[in-house]
Amino acid sequence: MENKTRNKRIILVASAIILVALFYVLIFKVITTSEKVPALPQKPYFATHSDAFKYELDELDDAARAPQASGEDIGNLALLYHANLFYKEAEACYENATQKDPKNPRWYYLLAHLRQKMGNIKNVAPLFEKVIDLKPEYYAAILKLGDICFKLGDLDDAEKNYQQLIDIKEDVSYGPYALLGLGRIAVQRAQWQKAQQYMEKAISLNSAFGAAHRLLGDIHKHFSREQEMKQSRARAEDYRFSDAPDPWVEGLVQYCYDLSELLRMADIAFKTLKEDQIPIIITRILDLYPDEFEVYLRLGQNLLNIQAYQQAIQYYEKVLELNPTHVEALASYGHALIQLNRLDEGETQTRLALKHQPTNANAKYNLGYVMFYKGKNIEALRLFSEAIELNPMDAKSHYAQGIVAKKMGNPHAAIGYFEKALSVDPRIDDAHLNIGI
Repeated sequence: MENKTRNKRIILVASAIILVALFYVLIFKVITTSEKVPALPQKPYFATHSDAFKYELDELDDAARAPQASGEDIGNLALLYHANLFYKEAEACYENATQKDPKNPRWYYLLAHLRQKMGNIKNVAPLFEKVIDLKPEYYAAILKLGDICFKLGDLDDAEKNYQQLIDIKEDVSYGPYALLGLGRIAVQRAQWQKAQQYMEKAISLNSAFGAAHRLLGDIHKHFSREQEMKQSRARAEDYRFSDAPDPWVEGLVQYCYDLSELLRMADIAFKTLKEDQIPIIITRILDLYPDEFEVYLRLGQNLLNIQAYQQAIQYYEKVLELNPTHVEALASYGHALIQLNRLDEGETQTRLALKHQPTNANAKYNLGYVMFYKGKNIEALRLFSEAIELNPMDAKSHYAQGIVAKKMGNPHAAIGYFEKALSVDPRIDDAHLNIGI
């Protein structure tokens, strides 16, 4: 009987010990798990930010802190921080979102993108690998993983990722970028002929891919092909580097309230001719800042740069409505009108610009252009000369002098002007042609 009682006591004590042990294991797991999930950041001080941003931050922060908050709720807060350049806060939210929503590849990808922006590339490869595992058709992740491996000196893994992307998506969207990566690896391995083949293939997919022209120029230099090197480098200068399609990163614009960042996005989209992104960015900017002077000035200049003159005019008219004596706007407005052959209107705006700033070289050039098309060649030559005195590196005015001289029947002087224009900017193809007059 005593043995049975003793055994029962032993069993009870053992059970109690096991229960206590399980309790502490559970507590330990809870504690360690909570430590792995970073706390949501405190809202930063934002005295200079817009009321719209503050309202959106309050809404998304409340949603992210709610007891039943999802990974999507926390991820949305991360997107807001990311788009408005609060990188540390965004990083903490993305880390939290990956814990709450571990099957969503978007949070891993944007966390990797953010860390790259912050200069931390050592720990992003596993994040891109996770994205590829969850969503293999998100091709930007394969490209980025290849780029990271290349930067870290892991050429074999970089080559594997670039080749994988080419095997899946050898088209204008991603093919040139993967081929550029393979070309760079070939150069690192001193496989110059192979690198040339990659670059020629990349250019066949996208003739405006400046990075491929630039690397091809380096390859020509290696083979001592001086003329081909100059041609490739000149072509590279004509094209600004444009990132491969990246919908998740491009989507950040819809969370951005920072005017400087939005205008920077617009500048890049215009310079790289991202036709699908330009209207989205413009709409976002005008929705948030419909009466901001700087918005219309910058957008007008960007439209002028891509020769969208009719659209540019609309923005310059808004600038001049807000500030009728703005010289840059007057000169640019005049230039757009002249390019649309509205010469009298263009002349009026250009003369107004010169009235407010007689030393404006662009206005001098524009007025010279008008005088030339009105048959006033002597006046045109004088204005182009004055523009050059104000800006000796103004290739277009040197070239315009050549056109006027040619029109006046002075080919010797014209050739001198064309040669001067080419010495300033060797990319003026028409000057090369006119030298043969």
